Amino acid sequence: AIRASANGAVELYYDNTKRLETKSDGARFTGHLYANDNEKIRLGTGHDLEIYHNGTHSFLTNATGDLFIAGNSVKFVNAAVSNDMVTATAGGAVTLHYNGGTKLATLNDGVSVTGHVRLGDDSQLTVGASNDCTLSHSSTYNNTLLYNGTGDFYIRTGTQIIFQNTAGNENYATFVENQGVHLFYDNVKR
Repeated sequence: AIRASANGAVELYYDNTKRLETKSDGARFTGHLYANDNEKIRLGTGHDLEIYHNGTHSFLTNATGDLFIAGNSVKFVNAAVSNDMVTATAGGAVTLHYNGGTKLATLNDGVSVTGHVRLGDDSQLTVGASNDCTLSHSSTYNNTLLYNGTGDFYIRTGTQIIFQNTAGNENYATFVENQGVHLFYDNVKR
Protein backbone atom coordinates (compact mmCIF):
# COMPACT_ATOMS: atom_id res chain seq x y z
CA ALA A 1 0.00 0.00 0.00
CA ILE A 2 1.03 3.58 -0.58
CA ARG A 3 0.02 6.46 1.66
CA ALA A 4 0.68 10.00 0.57
CA SER A 5 0.08 13.15 2.57
CA ALA A 6 -0.20 16.58 0.95
CA ASN A 7 3.01 18.50 1.62
CA GLY A 8 4.15 15.55 3.77
CA ALA A 9 5.46 12.03 3.72
CA VAL A 10 4.93 9.32 1.16
CA GLU A 11 4.91 5.89 2.81
CA LEU A 12 5.32 2.52 1.16
CA TYR A 13 4.02 -0.58 2.97
CA TYR A 14 4.55 -4.31 2.44
CA ASP A 15 2.18 -6.73 4.21
CA ASN A 16 0.95 -3.82 6.36
CA THR A 17 4.53 -2.96 7.49
CA LYS A 18 6.05 0.41 6.55
CA ARG A 19 9.22 -0.19 4.50
CA LEU A 20 9.96 3.24 3.00
CA GLU A 21 8.97 6.79 3.85
CA THR A 22 10.03 10.20 2.60
CA LYS A 23 11.16 12.80 5.11
CA SER A 24 11.71 16.53 4.85
CA ASP A 25 15.46 15.87 4.61
CA GLY A 26 15.49 12.60 2.61
CA ALA A 27 14.07 9.10 2.97
CA ARG A 28 14.12 6.28 5.53
CA PHE A 29 13.73 2.56 4.91
CA THR A 30 12.95 -0.17 7.42
CA GLY A 31 14.36 -3.67 6.99
CA HIS A 32 17.03 -4.69 4.51
CA LEU A 33 18.19 -3.20 1.23
CA TYR A 34 18.70 -5.93 -1.35
CA ALA A 35 20.69 -5.83 -4.58
CA ASN A 36 21.72 -8.65 -6.91
CA ASP A 37 25.34 -9.39 -7.83
CA ASN A 38 27.05 -6.56 -9.71
CA GLU A 39 24.24 -4.10 -8.88
CA LYS A 40 25.85 -1.07 -7.27
CA ILE A 41 24.94 1.47 -4.67
CA ARG A 42 26.37 4.67 -6.14
CA LEU A 43 26.88 7.87 -4.19
CA GLY A 44 28.09 11.27 -5.37
CA THR A 45 27.22 13.32 -8.43
CA GLY A 46 29.77 11.46 -10.53
CA HIS A 47 29.12 8.08 -8.86
CA ASP A 48 32.33 8.64 -6.92
CA LEU A 49 31.63 5.99 -4.27
CA GLU A 50 30.34 2.52 -5.13
CA ILE A 51 29.44 -0.46 -2.95
CA TYR A 52 28.71 -3.81 -4.58
CA HIS A 53 29.25 -7.55 -4.64
CA ASN A 54 30.25 -9.33 -7.86
CA GLY A 55 29.20 -12.84 -6.80
CA THR A 56 32.68 -13.69 -5.50
CA HIS A 57 34.06 -10.56 -3.83
CA SER A 58 32.72 -7.40 -2.22
CA PHE A 59 33.93 -3.93 -3.20
CA LEU A 60 33.95 -0.46 -1.70
CA THR A 61 35.39 1.79 -4.40
CA ASN A 62 36.17 5.48 -4.05
CA ALA A 63 37.11 7.26 -7.30
CA THR A 64 37.56 10.84 -6.04
CA GLY A 65 39.63 12.23 -3.17
CA ASP A 66 40.33 10.31 0.02
CA LEU A 67 38.17 7.61 1.57
CA PHE A 68 37.69 8.41 5.25
CA ILE A 69 36.68 5.72 7.73
CA ALA A 70 36.15 7.58 10.98
CA GLY A 71 35.83 6.35 14.55
CA ASN A 72 37.53 6.46 17.93
CA SER A 73 38.46 2.83 17.35
CA VAL A 74 38.32 1.27 13.88
CA LYS A 75 38.66 -2.48 13.41
CA PHE A 76 38.93 -4.80 10.45
CA VAL A 77 37.80 -8.26 11.53
CA ASN A 78 37.24 -11.67 9.94
CA ALA A 79 33.83 -12.62 8.50
CA ALA A 80 32.82 -14.37 11.73
CA VAL A 81 33.68 -11.18 13.69
CA SER A 82 35.75 -13.36 16.03
CA ASN A 83 39.32 -12.27 15.19
CA ASP A 84 40.75 -8.78 14.78
CA MET A 85 42.91 -8.24 11.71
CA VAL A 86 43.70 -4.51 12.06
CA THR A 87 42.84 -2.21 14.96
CA ALA A 88 43.36 1.56 14.84
CA THR A 89 42.75 3.60 18.01
CA ALA A 90 42.48 7.39 17.99
CA GLY A 91 45.53 8.86 19.73
CA GLY A 92 46.95 5.37 20.18
CA ALA A 93 48.26 2.32 18.41
CA VAL A 94 47.60 0.84 15.03
CA THR A 95 47.83 -2.91 15.57
CA LEU A 96 48.21 -5.72 13.03
CA HIS A 97 46.99 -9.16 14.05
CA TYR A 98 47.55 -12.70 12.79
CA ASN A 99 44.84 -15.20 13.70
CA GLY A 100 43.72 -12.86 16.48
CA GLY A 101 47.19 -12.41 18.02
CA THR A 102 48.99 -9.05 17.96
CA LYS A 103 52.05 -9.11 15.68
CA LEU A 104 52.92 -5.42 15.14
CA ALA A 105 51.79 -2.34 17.02
CA THR A 106 52.77 1.29 16.69
CA LEU A 107 54.00 3.05 19.82
CA ASN A 108 54.59 6.72 20.61
CA ASP A 109 58.32 6.09 20.07
CA GLY A 110 58.31 3.43 17.33
CA VAL A 111 56.85 -0.05 16.86
CA SER A 112 56.59 -3.27 18.84
CA VAL A 113 56.91 -6.61 17.06
CA THR A 114 55.74 -9.90 18.54
CA GLY A 115 57.30 -12.96 16.92
CA HIS A 116 59.85 -12.98 14.12
CA VAL A 117 60.74 -10.43 11.47
CA ARG A 118 61.64 -12.32 8.31
CA LEU A 119 63.45 -10.77 5.39
CA GLY A 120 63.98 -12.77 2.22
CA ASP A 121 67.33 -13.56 0.63
CA ASP A 122 69.24 -10.52 -0.60
CA SER A 123 67.13 -8.22 1.59
CA GLN A 124 68.67 -5.70 3.92
CA LEU A 125 67.75 -4.30 7.33
CA THR A 126 68.97 -0.70 7.49
CA VAL A 127 69.37 1.47 10.60
CA GLY A 128 70.36 5.13 10.85
CA ALA A 129 69.30 8.32 9.08
CA SER A 130 72.08 7.84 6.51
CA ASN A 131 71.73 4.03 6.29
CA ASP A 132 74.77 3.79 8.58
CA CYS A 133 74.28 0.22 9.78
CA THR A 134 73.02 -2.69 7.71
CA LEU A 135 72.34 -6.38 8.24
CA SER A 136 71.98 -8.43 5.08
CA HIS A 137 72.11 -11.97 3.76
CA SER A 138 73.45 -12.89 0.33
CA SER A 139 71.96 -15.93 -1.38
CA THR A 140 74.72 -15.74 -4.00
CA TYR A 141 77.57 -16.16 -1.49
CA ASN A 142 75.47 -17.76 1.28
CA ASN A 143 76.78 -15.37 3.91
CA THR A 144 75.48 -12.75 6.32
CA LEU A 145 77.01 -9.31 6.68
CA LEU A 146 76.70 -6.84 9.54
CA TYR A 147 78.11 -3.54 8.33
CA ASN A 148 78.67 -0.29 10.23
CA GLY A 149 79.57 2.55 7.87
CA THR A 150 80.24 5.34 10.36
CA GLY A 151 81.74 5.61 13.84
CA ASP A 152 82.60 2.78 16.20
CA PHE A 153 80.71 -0.49 16.57
CA TYR A 154 79.92 -1.67 20.10
CA ILE A 155 78.66 -5.02 21.37
CA ARG A 156 77.44 -4.81 24.94
CA THR A 157 76.30 -7.68 27.12
CA GLY A 158 76.00 -8.76 30.76
CA THR A 159 79.06 -10.91 31.55
CA GLN A 160 80.28 -12.67 28.40
CA ILE A 161 80.10 -12.85 24.62
CA ILE A 162 80.26 -16.30 23.05
CA PHE A 163 80.82 -17.03 19.36
CA GLN A 164 79.59 -20.52 18.40
CA ASN A 165 78.90 -22.66 15.35
CA THR A 166 75.35 -22.80 13.95
CA ALA A 167 74.54 -25.97 15.90
CA GLY A 168 75.50 -24.24 19.15
CA ASN A 169 77.72 -27.13 20.26
CA GLU A 170 81.19 -25.67 19.56
CA ASN A 171 82.72 -22.44 20.79
CA TYR A 172 84.95 -20.34 18.56
CA ALA A 173 85.74 -17.65 21.11
CA THR A 174 84.51 -16.35 24.44
CA PHE A 175 84.99 -12.90 25.90
CA VAL A 176 84.42 -13.09 29.68
CA GLU A 177 84.16 -10.00 31.87
CA ASN A 178 87.18 -9.66 34.21
CA GLN A 179 88.56 -13.07 33.08
CA GLY A 180 89.88 -12.64 29.55
CA VAL A 181 89.48 -13.80 25.99
CA HIS A 182 89.45 -17.51 25.19
CA LEU A 183 89.97 -18.91 21.70
CA PHE A 184 88.96 -22.43 20.74
CA TYR A 185 89.92 -24.98 18.11
CA ASP A 186 87.65 -28.00 17.68
CA ASN A 187 85.91 -26.85 20.89
CA VAL A 188 89.14 -27.06 22.90
CA LYS A 189 90.39 -23.85 24.58
CA ARG A 190 93.85 -22.81 23.26
